[in-house]
Amino acid sequence: MKSYHNNVKSVARDVHRFFYRTYDSIHINGPAIDLKNLQDAGLMITCTHRSMADYYLLGMFLHEMGIGNLRFAAGDNLTTLPIIGPKFRAFGAFTIERDSAFKRSYIKRLCDQVVAMIEDNDSVIVFPEGGRSYRGAMLDLKGGVLAAAVVAQARNPNKKIFILPVAFSYERVYELPYFTLLEKGKNYRKRNNALFKRWWGSVVYFGADIFAVAKLYLNYKSGRKQGDIFIDYSAPIPVSDVVDIKANYFPESKDEIFAHKNSIQVLGDTIRRKLIELYRLLPAHIVAWGIKQHPSLLINEIQQSLRGLITHLSRQNRNTGSLEPLSDEQVLGAGLQQLSFHNAVALQGDTLKILKPSIIDYYAAAI
Repeated sequence: MKSYHNNVKSVARDVHRFFYRTYDSIHINGPAIDLKNLQDAGLMITCTHRSMADYYLLGMFLHEMGIGNLRFAAGDNLTTLPIIGPKFRAFGAFTIERDSAFKRSYIKRLCDQVVAMIEDNDSVIVFPEGGRSYRGAMLDLKGGVLAAAVVAQARNPNKKIFILPVAFSYERVYELPYFTLLEKGKNYRKRNNALFKRWWGSVVYFGADIFAVAKLYLNYKSGRKQGDIFIDYSAPIPVSDVVDIKANYFPESKDEIFAHKNSIQVLGDTIRRKLIELYRLLPAHIVAWGIKQHPSLLINEIQQSLRGLITHLSRQNRNTGSLEPLSDEQVLGAGLQQLSFHNAVALQGDTLKILKPSIIDYYAAAI
């Protein structure tokens, strides 16, 4: 095993203890995976991105599953930080230069870098949305890193390259109250802005994350639980089962990535669909949607609309596993409890009062 695997192993117990003490429960749902089938194969893990906690939880989950030599795609906002950056890299993180992600030359270098990791039997973890979703809906997937799975399969046709889709769903995302500030800071930090604006953006961005982490740590020390976490995953998907690389190949293209453009698009669409299907819808999501559909905010009207929505979502192959066993009244009660944790709503007799519309919008956007 490699140095970054040993570094992950050295902190795995502490990470496990922190999260199982900080959250009420962590539910892991998915099929048994035969690791022998992955020993001589390439593996890319693709995951939704809702929280900075994703990095640690995903590493813990995969390590405990027995998957080693993990490499994490991480934005340069993390890997270039003093003290924190070197630690991230020591645990297997590799840098994604966010402001260069639109440059073809950079995408090609990044693709080659990730292909080399796959060929060296690293298990590559990517968050294809390219960042945390500040609004609650899944972001468009970035094809740069995903392209590496197609290119690796094309270069090594006799080696199986697998995709392992994973989705996280939190009852309470610890950064949620700070997402407005984080998004504002991120926009200010863009390279095309003036120097002072970029500097102020860094203050806002990192300050918001520091406050969020500090609050999470205080909750950990005080024993105030953060609700449940759900980790849903599917069986590993062979790239060769998703795309016909030879049939989609354009030999006269100007570079390797463009030659596989159709295969990369098909793979990206497949991963996006799978992640949406895996992402677990919780009572807070359903109730927030019901609130937005009923401006009167009458409790009875909201409750009466929930079952039809759950049935509709189930027929669309959405993950309603946490909703279907509950009665409409239980869904409403659990949803209001989850929203009340962030002081987003208050009950006034038979009517709701919205205190924080942005949090209602965040949960509703998952629908």
